[in-house]
Amino acid sequence: MLSPLDIKELFSKMAAHTAACSSSQFLCSTRASFESWFRVELVPVLVHMGIPFQDISPDFTFPDGGKADLCIQSSSEVILFELKPFVSGQDSNKKIEYPRQINRLLKYLSENSNFLQVITFTTFYGYTEYRMRKFSEDFFSDPRWEIVGPNPLVEGYPLYLVLTSAVRPK
Repeated sequence: MLSPLDIKELFSKMAAHTAACSSSQFLCSTRASFESWFRVELVPVLVHMGIPFQDISPDFTFPDGGKADLCIQSSSEVILFELKPFVSGQDSNKKIEYPRQINRLLKYLSENSNFLQVITFTTFYGYTEYRMRKFSEDFFSDPRWEIVGPNPLVEGYPLYLVLTSAVRPK
């Protein structure tokens, strides 16, 4: 049976994994978004956290046709991930679209008994701490969200990560 993931543990393990990757210096110091890198590198972190490899998939389509970036499916339960990189000066459409995606996640979590948890994985590059906190407060104002961050993904580098989680009420 699938259990909700602890996002503090996920943050810690993702930070350690990223720091150990030979590409981490480039990843964490380059003014670019790397959503696909994170989607790939989340897999070994999740496996390390005890999720069976065969339960992790990049193929999940919502009933309305939208897609989740990553999912864990075990039996009839699902944990969904939405990944969103923000790079200062390159994000005007994301600032509009991301709140819609976040609301969709909460909607499906409330309406579908097989959705156990939704997790967002949001990175920021080139933003002040104030702006990152403001985005986090605005994007995740619903009290169902647990928020970790913004914190540097790897100490000493300007790439920040915010993880959020909402769990289906029992």
